[in-house]
Amino acid sequence: QKPIVSICHAQLILAAADSVKGRRCTAYPALKPVLIAAGAHWEEPETLASCIADGNLITGATYEGNPEFINLFIKGLGGSITGSAKRILFICGVSSKLKLS
Repeated sequence: QKPIVSICHAQLILAAADSVKGRRCTAYPALKPVLIAAGAHWEEPETLASCIADGNLITGATYEGNPEFINLFIKGLGGSITGSAKRILFICGVSSKLKLS
């Protein structure tokens, strides 16, 4: 039940992994046909800053939604951000080791 977070075009990976079937999600608008074909319940983004949370799946349309996206991610982890002067630095990196046979 850990959060699965994806923004912009990264939802293509979720679609390929069959992880959006029956789930509400959004993405960069050009991905709508792919996500629908993968069985997602497409949520048309009102703006490019739109984000959707469906259980542990958190998706965003573009980087313009980073503040809301990160807020939903922190909530998904069981945390919260409070206070008007609070700031959060969020650095994301990907590391993978592939074993080819």
